[in-house]
Amino acid sequence: MKLTILGIGKARKTAEAELWVDWLSRCPFPTHVQEFESQLPTGLARTKDESKKLLSYISQSSGSPKRLISLDPNGVNISSEELADMIGHWRADGIFQCFFCDWRRRWTSPRSAGEI
Repeated sequence: MKLTILGIGKARKTAEAELWVDWLSRCPFPTHVQEFESQLPTGLARTKDESKKLLSYISQSSGSPKRLISLDPNGVNISSEELADMIGHWRADGIFQCFFCDWRRRWTSPRSAGEI
């Protein structure tokens, strides 16, 4: 199982970035952080460009089947234990890759994620 965290923009050297590096080094699965940048000005066109880049990356990634976990503040809350259990079941069922992305900031509509 490969875990990929999708992000928009370049990470800066912050305390949070150091926590991510520490967490990723302890993760029992292969992990990868993939960052995307849009050169468009802030607004709907930029959001659409970023969404297109994310969806394109996911669809072109090797290893299938795969799952997208959207971090949505309006979605269903689950505990860390529940998430780990879910990923464990997916792995047992032959899912090769999981992607994590912050839904509210990147997708232009809920329908976009269904295109994966």
